[in-house]
Amino acid sequence: MWYMLKREEGQTLVYVTLALIALLAVVALAIDVGYAYSARRHMQNAADAGALAGAQALCRGEGADAARTAALRYAVVNNAQTATVTVEEVGRGGAVTVVARGVFDTYLAGVIGLQQITVAADAQAACGPISSGRACGIAPMAFPYQQWQQVKGQCGREFIVIDSDKVCGQDVVCDLNNGDRGWLDLPHVDLSLYSTSCVQSCGQATVRCYLENDYPAPIALPACIRAQPGVAAGTFRRAGDSPGRIMRVPLYDRGCGQPGDPAPLGSCGGNSAFRVVNFGCIEIVESGQGLPKPRGGKDASVKWLRAKVSCSSECYQGCNTTRQAGGDAGDVLGVGMLR
Repeated sequence: MWYMLKREEGQTLVYVTLALIALLAVVALAIDVGYAYSARRHMQNAADAGALAGAQALCRGEGADAARTAALRYAVVNNAQTATVTVEEVGRGGAVTVVARGVFDTYLAGVIGLQQITVAADAQAACGPISSGRACGIAPMAFPYQQWQQVKGQCGREFIVIDSDKVCGQDVVCDLNNGDRGWLDLPHVDLSLYSTSCVQSCGQATVRCYLENDYPAPIALPACIRAQPGVAAGTFRRAGDSPGRIMRVPLYDRGCGQPGDPAPLGSCGGNSAFRVVNFGCIEIVESGQGLPKPRGGKDASVKWLRAKVSCSSECYQGCNTTRQAGGDAGDVLGVGMLR
């Protein structure tokens, strides 16, 4: 009997030893799996940073090689040991894909033969038109979206915008009606956050100030924005005093008030609001007064602004976001993550 008990005690010791080894292996794996998840988060941050940097380079018009260089640099700066970068140019924008990798030593898993782990993460960012995102640095001069589609698409394409409720092609020779509903009553914001000194009022002084300095706060699309009543006398002339200036302008497709429309933005309580669905990028050429009529003669009362479709790198602003790649001439470009 004593001999049998002695043998059972020896077997118990073996079982306990094996159980401790198994438990140690489980603990080691748990610790190193947690470490692997942490390492992957670092790789994801590196991939995200690289993809965004590359897409921003595309938006600035620097080309695919510069985008690839920027993506690789930012991935490595953010702790990727190696990175693979793919750049696809589409129109004026495109997409940048980054795969960030790192090899890390394990803490305890070496006891079961796992000395290192390889961690990888990927990200893709796009440079594209702002129709699905938000923009800042815009001018308070709204253009009709449908008419804009007729003039955008070619860099340098010139067109005439009128500050009147008369009809282009019917009353005078022009391309876009701006009219008494084109001057936007942009919402008041804390301008000290944006280093802008425009006076917060409901008069034309604020409109003109934003026309000269651009409205700094981001506006998400679609947005319903109240309009200033009446024609903003002299505002086109003020814009025309800065030939060569790049302006990002809101594009509206209709008035607001339909079911599902967002609440109108604006601080002055105007009765009308217009649904902004996109942004266009223009370069100022000149301004003037008086235009020919389609059937002869001239209407001396119409104020006009000559502009052209811009493809300048200034059409990109850092606060812009997009969810698609590409972009045509005249699109305001932004950057956003695709995945």
